[in-house]
Amino acid sequence: MPTLTNPKMKIVATAGSPTLKITTSVTVKFSAAEENIINCNSLKFKLKSRIWGEDDDFNGGNDPLFWLPTKTITKEGTYTFVRNVHHGMLDEDSVGDDEVYARFFLQAVAFPMSAATRSPTQEGNY
Repeated sequence: MPTLTNPKMKIVATAGSPTLKITTSVTVKFSAAEENIINCNSLKFKLKSRIWGEDDDFNGGNDPLFWLPTKTITKEGTYTFVRNVHHGMLDEDSVGDDEVYARFFLQAVAFPMSAATRSPTQEGNY
């Protein structure tokens, strides 16, 4: 199975604006056998990144907040996603700090190969 490593998320405020720049990245690795299948069959993968709000059981389950643009990939490497959002899109708790993280999903197109991982949680008052 492919592996996803080094998941990261960075949130940067835009000075004088309610906009936040969300940058996520993850490294995709394939085994030699997987690379052979990819090359022989022109196999492509969809790599997705989604931002989630983290909650404990008292506040309900984790909440999907929004997707970043999907990438189609055919080789291993480190892939970066970027999206500018209004800070309110990260305001997932009604009181106190918000806890958010990025999830990454890799799925082969028309072939049963997939992987998933998540970044560490970041806390802030959005």
